[in-house]
Amino acid sequence: MSDERPPDYLYHYTTAEGLKGIVENREIWASDIFSLNDSSEVYHGRDLLFDCLNARKSKLDPNLKKQLIASLEELGPRKFVSTYVCSFSKEGDDLSQWRAYCPHGGYAIGFPTDQLQEFAAGQDGVSLECCVYERKDKLKLCRRFIRTLDGGPRYSLKLYAEIFAAEFACRFKHKAFKSEEEWRLISAVLEGFGSETTPEFRCRGSLVVPYLRFTLTERALWKRVKIAVGPCRHPKEAKAYVARLLHAAMTKHGEIPDPRADQVTISEIPFRQM
Repeated sequence: MSDERPPDYLYHYTTAEGLKGIVENREIWASDIFSLNDSSEVYHGRDLLFDCLNARKSKLDPNLKKQLIASLEELGPRKFVSTYVCSFSKEGDDLSQWRAYCPHGGYAIGFPTDQLQEFAAGQDGVSLECCVYERKDKLKLCRRFIRTLDGGPRYSLKLYAEIFAAEFACRFKHKAFKSEEEWRLISAVLEGFGSETTPEFRCRGSLVVPYLRFTLTERALWKRVKIAVGPCRHPKEAKAYVARLLHAAMTKHGEIPDPRADQVTISEIPFRQM
């Protein structure tokens, strides 16, 4: 878990179809880190680790360093460890994210952070982490990783390279995206080694990419969920229909909706800004 104090709510930006699936099925999908639009950040993290390894202060055995660098150069879609992430933002009504994730209209679904923390704590290999934007903070994490090699490696160096991607580089984001203040649910899976976690696959363009389902079944979470309607032509209608969607999903799951609950809001950003 990150040292940074988390906000009360974390928001996931999605399309109308995505929102419907999340609310009705009470699950959210985590994508393989190398299938993300910004997967280059993992390689950026690797390059920063190279800088740390080549620094004069590095006390790592030269042969070990050489082998680790060779393993890091082969880093890519999993050989041993698969890393899946689901992204959230501290901001629930951010123009740049409306444009990036739902340019034709969409929603930001806000989850109580304490409920997400409770979910992560109850899952094997899952954590809720804040993204890192500043170079100095990234280098700090790289040096922390290098210290795990003190006394010699306990596993193959190829596995260490993938552990670096799974535990450290998957949190790295370019400074230009700092306004998003992103947090991530991260799942590191050692597939094919007795793990009970098996990915599913979806089509994206010409690719068939793996993902995991995070099932969020706690009733207390859904009573506190907030949904923001993004900038669109018919915000009042969208708000009314989403409220009905929430109530229908609660009924489906054997719960009694509170007619007084006002869980849906409308973005304050004008549609013309899109």
